[in-house]
Amino acid sequence: MKQSRGFTLLEMIVVMVLVMIFVLAALENLLPLRAQAERAAQMKVLGSLRSAIGLKAAQAVMHEGMAGVRAMHAANPMDWLQAPPPGYAGTVTTMHAIAPGQWAFVAGADLVVYRVRFAEYVKGSPVLRYRVEVESSGGSVTGVRLVALDEAEWEFEGSDLARWLRTWSAREELPRAAATGMPGHGQQQ
Repeated sequence: MKQSRGFTLLEMIVVMVLVMIFVLAALENLLPLRAQAERAAQMKVLGSLRSAIGLKAAQAVMHEGMAGVRAMHAANPMDWLQAPPPGYAGTVTTMHAIAPGQWAFVAGADLVVYRVRFAEYVKGSPVLRYRVEVESSGGSVTGVRLVALDEAEWEFEGSDLARWLRTWSAREELPRAAATGMPGHGQQQ
């Protein structure tokens, strides 16, 4: 009767390497979810700001007339929200005072600024600036809106390792599928 000795050292190393590769691939695919959540939270705050600007403009027209609407461009729109968003740093004098993942109002420049926390997922500057603009035509106020001064292009694809693993596994599948001789599985139809 043969006695079982367990795993050899080589088998154990192979298993550990495979587990590490799978963990890395999973992490590479899960990490972009943080940036997607950040982008969703940023869009929620922008939507709330746009709603607050519309309500404040209506209020200004009712109580102060068009002069109240014209003065909105220099005000802090975060003050018009029911509650400040998470990560709101308040009023600052310079954009350098804003930490990643924070919103702030830059006094003097009249800007609402968001500094992206996971900047590696944004093409371009990780500092996103917005301004309240009062639109007018022929001396009459025609609207108030929140204008983005910076375009941010978010990329949520996995890293090079995740792309390499997907490509590598696809290459390994191709010869096996072609060996079956089934059309559509690695062969031209």
